[in-house]
Amino acid sequence: MRRDVPSRTAQKVALNIVTLGSKKGMDKIIPPGIVDATAKLLVESGAVGSKAVRFSRSRIAVGICLAFDWMMPGQFEAFGYRKAFCERQV
Repeated sequence: MRRDVPSRTAQKVALNIVTLGSKKGMDKIIPPGIVDATAKLLVESGAVGSKAVRFSRSRIAVGICLAFDWMMPGQFEAFGYRKAFCERQV
């Protein structure tokens, strides 16, 4: 892992938080402002481009994540629940 860029795992988790922000009902789980702050951090840090963030916010991205949910039910939404838990602890 390079020290000057976030790990792929960190990028994946952050992009999943952005995608979850577009899923109906997740606004009740994910703390306010987290999705926009995560998207801004991803782009401004150079971790991903604005196109990746825009795609992550799309219905297509939500659909893809939900399609894979059959293999590991609840895995997609678990990112949001974990993020909310960590925010409450902090």
